[in-house]
Amino acid sequence: MCPLGERYVRPPVIYIAGPDVFKRNANEVYGSYAALCSEHGAECLFPNDEVIEPAETREAFARNIYRSNINMIARCDLVIANVEPFRGPSMDVGAAFEIGHARAMGKPIIALPSEPLAPHSERLKDYYGEIQKGYLGYRSVA
Repeated sequence: MCPLGERYVRPPVIYIAGPDVFKRNANEVYGSYAALCSEHGAECLFPNDEVIEPAETREAFARNIYRSNINMIARCDLVIANVEPFRGPSMDVGAAFEIGHARAMGKPIIALPSEPLAPHSERLKDYYGEIQKGYLGYRSVA
């Protein structure tokens, strides 16, 4: 039985969001996700599944990536997002956008880190050094 219920007559489609697309072993990571999804009767979509059309400017290329990703989110039944810290103490901003876009479309979302996370205040301290809690939140003392 499909984990998303009997109502599906086709395999459910899952969009995998997160910073895995930037990893050197992205194809290997996505291969393991695809095998796991297939094992449970689902199809996976990944941000790098579609060929992104070249563009004359970085902004135009970014728009092409955006269109590709939102089209895949529109086609999916569920979003699973890797929310591990990426290039800093917080999750990948692209994954945050994809989660928000999927939520706005009424898609169910499962957000998981690849490993247990420390509280955000601890991750900020580890990343920035000593921090002080003030009126507007945490700020670096350095």
